[in-house]
Amino acid sequence: MRTFCTVVRDPNADAVLAPVGDLLGRVKHWSFKQIHALRRPVAQVKEALKRFGISARHFNGIRFDLDQAVNAWRGSVEYRISQLEDAAEATKKRIATFERQMAKAKAEKRRKSLHFKQVGKKPRLDVLKGRLCVARAELRAATPKVCFGGRELLRDMDTDEAAVWKWRDRRSGRINLVGAACEAQGNQSCRWDGENLTLHLPDALGGEVVTIKGVTFRYGQAEMLRGLERNRDKATRTGITWLLLRDDQGRWSVRATVDEAVAKVVTDIRLGAIGVDVNVDHLAVVITDRHGNPTRRLKLPFPDADVPSDKASAMIGAACKALSLLEQRQF
Repeated sequence: MRTFCTVVRDPNADAVLAPVGDLLGRVKHWSFKQIHALRRPVAQVKEALKRFGISARHFNGIRFDLDQAVNAWRGSVEYRISQLEDAAEATKKRIATFERQMAKAKAEKRRKSLHFKQVGKKPRLDVLKGRLCVARAELRAATPKVCFGGRELLRDMDTDEAAVWKWRDRRSGRINLVGAACEAQGNQSCRWDGENLTLHLPDALGGEVVTIKGVTFRYGQAEMLRGLERNRDKATRTGITWLLLRDDQGRWSVRATVDEAVAKVVTDIRLGAIGVDVNVDHLAVVITDRHGNPTRRLKLPFPDADVPSDKASAMIGAACKALSLLEQRQF
């Protein structure tokens, strides 16, 4: 898959996309309650289509976002559990180390010092065990803890009167239109002709076809046009997923993800490997043979913090291209 991003320059984009984002946002919150809170069967999809006047393709994008949010929450909890387990195990080892050192210590002052450090570690172990129990209970809970719109703005509602409106805008500022290779031009809900984006609105909003002008890609325009030509043929057609996002300033951006075939593997790790180390202003590259012995070393330019973003992107792209060519020629 490859993703290309751009900013929508049509001044009327918010008037068109805001109602769609608000409708799909309400469907997302209702679906989360039905699927993850009430544990109702997946057959409720038909109820969502009738209740909110959307298509099955619209619901596929909503379900994709829900699965992504729940998986992200579950992954963060599992990571927190692993971190707490490692910290608790390290604390236990530290306490055992203090115990052995106390047994070997000959001076009374040394034993008291070690005992003081050991006593200080035990409350830390109790805290870690408590946090670990809470995290495990949270993971076993039936309902995932997902806050659409973010928790930061919710916490700021007491001090910032505009936070609630920002939070609501963020909850409705995401439109995900999933495509498939079996659909014309890779997506039946959203199509692109090289400059304009055509959206098929849900039936609840009239079911009309609207056009958003000025959608071009600064990086990836040529690749997107080639994909457009490829999708004219049913045999080579690929799916395109369109994700429309609204930032805090009210601007809409587009992210187009194109499904592509997995690249053919043309290298063999049994012939050797290339190691890359990221440094402040360069990439340190080491080429090894099949026995792991270094055979060649070189440096590639890499941007530091003071390099402008455009130049930094170009330098990173050039470095990645050089590494790919080096790997193909070497192995």
